[in-house]
Amino acid sequence: MKYDKYRKLLYERQSNLKCREVLKALSDLGFRIRDAKGGHKLYRHPAIPSFPGSNFNCGHSTGDQVKQNYIKNILSVIDEYETELKEALGE
Repeated sequence: MKYDKYRKLLYERQSNLKCREVLKALSDLGFRIRDAKGGHKLYRHPAIPSFPGSNFNCGHSTGDQVKQNYIKNILSVIDEYETELKEALGE
């Protein structure tokens, strides 16, 4: 249920999502997120060892909008690892 909820959110609002919304979605899906330079966030998932991790840019604040190309990349990741994510979430 979480997988479908957040996939739908990311897909439907991919051109209008704040950083805090993206952080919540990834965190609720089980991703581990850490800060990097220049407002970038790095994310990995402990249940997906084959996924090397990726990043997106939050700008200067978690209230800033995340650019659509980053959201498309996140969607690509969660689509590619749908089975693993659902398993990790117990869905």
